[in-house]
Amino acid sequence: MKKTLINLFLVLALIISGCEKEENIPELQVSTLTITATMPDDGLEARASFSESEGDGSMSVRWKEGDKLQLYFVQKDIPYKATIPVTTISEDKKKATFKVKVPDEITSGSFDLYGVAGGTEADDTDPRRVVLYDKSIYQQNADYAFRYMEDKNIPILKFAQKDVVRAENISADVTMQHLGWLLALHIKNNTGKNLTLKPAITLHSSEQWNYNSEKNYYDLVNDKFVNASGYDCVWTPLQTPLQNGQAYTFWQWVASTDEIPDMELILHDNVVSTEPFAKSGNVLRKREIKNGNTCHFWVQFESENNFIFTRPFTDVPPADISNGGDPYFTMDDIRFWAGEGAKKAALVIEWHDGKYPDALVWGYRWDSDATGLDMLREIVKADPFLIAAVADQWGGKVIGGIGYNMNKTGDHYLIINNETDKPKYPANGMVEVTSADFDHIRYSDASDHWQSGWYDGYWSYFVKDDRLDAWEYSNFIATFRELEDGSWDGWSYLDDMNEWNGRPLGNEFAPALPD
Repeated sequence: MKKTLINLFLVLALIISGCEKEENIPELQVSTLTITATMPDDGLEARASFSESEGDGSMSVRWKEGDKLQLYFVQKDIPYKATIPVTTISEDKKKATFKVKVPDEITSGSFDLYGVAGGTEADDTDPRRVVLYDKSIYQQNADYAFRYMEDKNIPILKFAQKDVVRAENISADVTMQHLGWLLALHIKNNTGKNLTLKPAITLHSSEQWNYNSEKNYYDLVNDKFVNASGYDCVWTPLQTPLQNGQAYTFWQWVASTDEIPDMELILHDNVVSTEPFAKSGNVLRKREIKNGNTCHFWVQFESENNFIFTRPFTDVPPADISNGGDPYFTMDDIRFWAGEGAKKAALVIEWHDGKYPDALVWGYRWDSDATGLDMLREIVKADPFLIAAVADQWGGKVIGGIGYNMNKTGDHYLIINNETDKPKYPANGMVEVTSADFDHIRYSDASDHWQSGWYDGYWSYFVKDDRLDAWEYSNFIATFRELEDGSWDGWSYLDDMNEWNGRPLGNEFAPALPD
């Protein structure tokens, strides 16, 4: 009996002890996270400022009431999601604070924090993946319709904060980063009558560039896009006619590769059509893209199926481009001038090497008389990044090689016959060689513009004495080309020796820039 009582007391003691321990277990401490999110300095306001510009520029981003952050807490590869509204906004609207409770599943230690503003909800199967576009595609009466970017003009911005330690109160200062850029397509009706655009417009390339697939996501943790990029950017215009002379701008937020390829504008009778109604008469040349920028492209319609990419809209009449050239580039667009005098001429050089910008333009001023060689000589002398290889031939100077230091860094010289120990440095921008050397010259930096040749290719020479005229292939070397006030000279490299009339200049010129 005594033994039984002792055992009973022991059991009661253990129970009481256990209860005391349970009562002493502390409750999980609530952890509050306060985020101060700053918009990027480079200036689409988190509401896009849909205004026309004379050139590409940066977005100016601001917070506004009602904005939300999508947050992703990641600890030991397990993600937790939260969506929180803005708490306060600074007077200049560049900073905003957000407060949120850290998920209870994160009981201690550190975690990684990712945030997104704009876009749509995260992928339900994996919240670390952000759906790129707040865009719905639906079918109605056998036609597709797109929700326009203007409906929710919020670009996607992101941040990442690693190794955040759980505590009662956590503060995190983050700077948002752009995940894409704004594309502005300006279309002008120059047909002389009302113009109703086709139901679908695509900016199309044969190369992939635009992450606009419904299956595409952005992986926040690994900082990369998931799935391949697409070939097109699509708009579905309202079927309201454009009055003659009227312009309209289509906007779209784009997440793309760092360089967009050559593209053409294509009209379709409907969104699902595979056969185009019409294509642009020229291409939009490839270029590098910086996230956070706004890029403007201009297209002018001369008829329903005749349209081309242009410079910003002006009243300048287009030049005759039947033999190549940019229809709207004028001497007013030139930024780099060499020489002095009352007369003016323009020099265009195009390498056709796939590097952008390709067709560069310089200006030349002089008095009295001047030749095409005089203009080239003065320009290569004035521009330290331009170089020409010349030789004595046919009673004058022939030009067999031209280079341009695009990145404006490093040495600037030529190598002949692979003799790297005998670099040929320019004297006043020119290197004297023999015509037989032209096929065996390379430039000091292969990433820059350089073309040379005599039998394996050659620099074709085009001239005109009025901007509006068509370019003509010159039968004379530059030594014997007499310039007039308003003349244009064009050098265009051709690698096909079976073509005796040269290679026409492309349709997009760019001004060479002073150092």
